[in-house]
Amino acid sequence: MDVVLACRDLKNAGYRLSLGAWAGKNDREQLEALADFLRIEPKKLSANEVTNLVLQHKDAKTALIAQVVDSPGKSINWRGGRNSAIFRSKSF
Repeated sequence: MDVVLACRDLKNAGYRLSLGAWAGKNDREQLEALADFLRIEPKKLSANEVTNLVLQHKDAKTALIAQVVDSPGKSINWRGGRNSAIFRSKSF
């Protein structure tokens, strides 16, 4: 079964979807339209790529979640007009 169809079936059944290692690639647009959460890894992307992702999703229903921000106390802040995204790691 096609991944997009499987995800669509899950959404229709009431599930919320989270897609990992998101980098905004064009070949995944159909999946993006179904996602509730997009997990990005800021350390694997340039500041420009993260800024573009934040700006692309500033008004979207999809939430961006930073994952693998693993430096203790590290804070990454990108600003785009009136919108900004702050990713902060915590030490446990």
